[in-house]
Amino acid sequence: MRLLTDTHVLLWAIDSPEKLSAAARDALLAVDNAVSVSTASLWEIAIKLSLGRIELAPDWFAMVEAGRARIEARWLTVEAVHCRQVAVLHGTIGTRSTACSSPRRYAKT
Repeated sequence: MRLLTDTHVLLWAIDSPEKLSAAARDALLAVDNAVSVSTASLWEIAIKLSLGRIELAPDWFAMVEAGRARIEARWLTVEAVHCRQVAVLHGTIGTRSTACSSPRRYAKT
């Protein structure tokens, strides 16, 4: 199964795995699952840090990278074409989570 984590799941997996359900932890660690982390999560973390909405150590980027590697997730980059595709998703497939679970299906390059 292909999984795309959101920012909260990424941070919880790294720093507070007890906040994740057992099913979520199992899914992230299952060897047959392909886990991805969007680079948009890095952007979101940086914005939240700059606004004082979250507190992380000064080496937060290294912490995120180490956590990503620990769950063997790959970085999923955001391209301009993805932004265009997101704009047309609302109302066409039902839910945001469906769109995020298989980004390649909707983004043709």
